[in-house]
Amino acid sequence: MNLTYTIVFSLIVILVYNYIHKSRIANAGYFKTLFFNNHLDQTYGKLNMPDSEIKSELRFLLQTFVTFCQSTGAKPVLMYGGLLGWKHNHKCFLPWDDDLDVIILEDDAQRLITLDGLQTDRWLFRVNPRYNNRIVNDPFNKIDARMISKRNGVFIDITFFWKTANHTLLAKDGNEYKVSDIRPLRPDTFEGFSVFVPNNVNEVLVQRYGPNALRPYEWHLQHFGTYSRINFVNYLKNRLRHLLNYVNNKK
Repeated sequence: MNLTYTIVFSLIVILVYNYIHKSRIANAGYFKTLFFNNHLDQTYGKLNMPDSEIKSELRFLLQTFVTFCQSTGAKPVLMYGGLLGWKHNHKCFLPWDDDLDVIILEDDAQRLITLDGLQTDRWLFRVNPRYNNRIVNDPFNKIDARMISKRNGVFIDITFFWKTANHTLLAKDGNEYKVSDIRPLRPDTFEGFSVFVPNNVNEVLVQRYGPNALRPYEWHLQHFGTYSRINFVNYLKNRLRHLLNYVNNKK
């Protein structure tokens, strides 16, 4: 019976944490998202979109952002979930992805900052005014810039990395890599568009996600290539990990 109570209590803690965490993310920081989906912009987000619409708009945003970068000389570097898709899904989005993360190295960041506020009737490019405040683990301003769709609210997150005194590359979200794992950047493609990938993709993925990141058949709580299977144990572990990280960062 004690085990049952422990499980029930753990589930309640996780649900409460999720509610608080999503509420804080949706209403804090410069970039604001929908409470029910923190991968949709608060102003333009549209719920219950088919996956085809999400992917189509993300491809359009990527094409636009790549054009930005080519015009300024900045190099967009694919990271995180997009890099997993690049490795495991033939240089395309993972089936369940609904956003995209790109990093910009410090020497290229200034090239993009001048484009802040540029927009059309379909998209908006914004730079976080706190981009130059290098407080690691600032939980609500870790994104330095964002390419936002006005059509449905999907976006590309852009994070600036700078070189530290320890000769590593660091971002405000706490991700830190050896310079040799990132540079020299390797030109490649993603969804058919020109991007760059880190010099050592495997090491970057393992450091960010652990050794399971190199396993093509199961990742990010789902069986690779499907939508249906969710590993509930991994889900609980991830929620508890996020909770502990949040508590530690508040100390």
